Amino acid sequence: VYKRQPLVCYGFSAGELWERSVATAVTLETLAEKHNATSNTGYTVGLLHSIGMVFVNKHLQEMKASQRFDLDGEPEVLEVEETTALGMTHAEVGAHVLERWKFPDNVCEPVRFQLKPLACQSYGKSACLLNLAKDIGAGFVRSGYRKVEAPEPDQLVLALLGGTNESYEKVMEKVSSKLAMIDVLLQEL
Repeated sequence: VYKRQPLVCYGFSAGELWERSVATAVTLETLAEKHNATSNTGYTVGLLHSIGMVFVNKHLQEMKASQRFDLDGEPEVLEVEETTALGMTHAEVGAHVLERWKFPDNVCEPVRFQLKPLACQSYGKSACLLNLAKDIGAGFVRSGYRKVEAPEPDQLVLALLGGTNESYEKVMEKVSSKLAMIDVLLQEL
């Protein structure tokens, strides 16, 4: 599902959502290790965080709607656009789908609150890490998995996680190495 079709309403070519999801998963796994969270769960959350987009895109195609969402803008704008068009965000759709598939709350809640991580009461740290990992992962995909300038982290999120800009840079280097290795392996397939 992730690799076969473009997500027209989000402007993703076939395979781009998969690439972003893998990059987010690797980034979140690395951040989780750094912040004493469960890295396996982090990888799972990162991999599945955008599953709601697949369902939103499918729904809009079935409705023959021409709605397009801008992922490069502010998250608040995306949230308003999706809520106006659908009554909920892709994050809420994704969390609902994951709940139906019987994923535990420690996976569903960070997905639900990825656009507003500070509003997450139960798994706020994981939601904040996911919010940060999405931006980092997207940057790596846009760069072709080369080392990228780290996106400026939300200083409040960084402070809540107990991180510093220096520790953030070290995480970026580790993620860059992991993603470069994955890219090489995928090129060999």
